[in-house]
Amino acid sequence: MTDRHLYAIDEVVTFQPVGQAEQAFTIVRQMPAERGGPQYRLRSNATGQERVAEEAHLKSASSQS
Repeated sequence: MTDRHLYAIDEVVTFQPVGQAEQAFTIVRQMPAERGGPQYRLRSNATGQERVAEEAHLKSASSQS
């Protein structure tokens, strides 16, 4: 079975880390699904820090007004 990812590599998305304001991140890598949904390796556009997040917690930055 192939995982279907909603977001592409190099796409900018928004993510809200626990206890922090929503931030812009760039998709670095698509990862296999774990615990029910696709995952991504993200790089913060502000700090360069990388983290892993599930697709359900991301929003497309292009849809933000």
